[in-house]
Amino acid sequence: MKRILFFSIFFLPFILWECSNDLDVNEQWKDYTVVYGLLNPADQQQIIRISKTFLGYGNAYQMAQVVDSIYYQKPLTVKLEEWNNGNLQKTIILTKDSVLPRDSGIFAYQKNYYYITNEPLNSSAKYKLIIDIDGKIVSSETNMIGDFPLINMPGLISFSTTSNFKFSFKTPANARIFQSILRFIYYDITATDTIKKTLEIPFGKYVTNTIAGNEIVNYEYPGIKFYSDIASKIKDSNTVLKRVVAQYAVQVIIHAGSNEMYAYMQVSAPSTSLSMDKPTYSNISNGIGLFTSRYTKYDQVRQLTQRTIDSIASGQYTKHLKFVNYSNSIVLWQYLP
Repeated sequence: MKRILFFSIFFLPFILWECSNDLDVNEQWKDYTVVYGLLNPADQQQIIRISKTFLGYGNAYQMAQVVDSIYYQKPLTVKLEEWNNGNLQKTIILTKDSVLPRDSGIFAYQKNYYYITNEPLNSSAKYKLIIDIDGKIVSSETNMIGDFPLINMPGLISFSTTSNFKFSFKTPANARIFQSILRFIYYDITATDTIKKTLEIPFGKYVTNTIAGNEIVNYEYPGIKFYSDIASKIKDSNTVLKRVVAQYAVQVIIHAGSNEMYAYMQVSAPSTSLSMDKPTYSNISNGIGLFTSRYTKYDQVRQLTQRTIDSIASGQYTKHLKFVNYSNSIVLWQYLP
């Protein structure tokens, strides 16, 4: 079920005028289950986060520090049903995990419960999430996003200041939004250590016309921007003696998101108008939140051309970063982890 909920501050003065001075903005307490889960068949572990909302009198920050204000203390049964062509294939029971790390903040930290499974998922199936909270059933469902091919990806990657890096891919079914990332791998060598580092450069978003799949998406990334991005994201350091481009140095990663994820992102984006209406997107039945699918496509890690490595070492944008040239890189690769 999908809902768009609206509240407008415009009506607030009329509500206050019509009501007595005994107006109580805290309605009778009600249990609202909050669920967030993004299934990804490319991941080894699936995580569903389950909590609840709270409302009461007093300091909200203090109430947020009370564990049972936001986390269920009663037993929960959480399961995924795998459906294919209208037939139930299997049921996966998720287990509670309170070890997964999270940042500290204003909310209770002691028991941040997640429900997890390491069961492999079928990228062509539909999954139904069913949560039983002492007889209260919260549910949702999502179609999965599967693998998809990259097209015209060169064996050796070259970045030129006068041309663009180009490749294409064919969209899979059920995907609506794509984010491409270029991962650059290199080493920092200091007087005492050699540190392998990665730099991730976002370089393209795309929204499909439909979720039917088979759209051809053409990406172009200016070669000159590759060098300027490296220069802006890697800082010079007095402790670094030299830097070495890895032998296998670049990888294209594409994150594909569902139509539900696209709708959630659109609704959650900051407002660009003066309207006070702020919709909330949810596809959770008997609760609020988001349960949907995504897929992460990892291309193989590829080599850069000799000319590109030399340009990183001596080009105007990156020469101050202490990268060694191609001939010196070949010598050092055999010693690098």
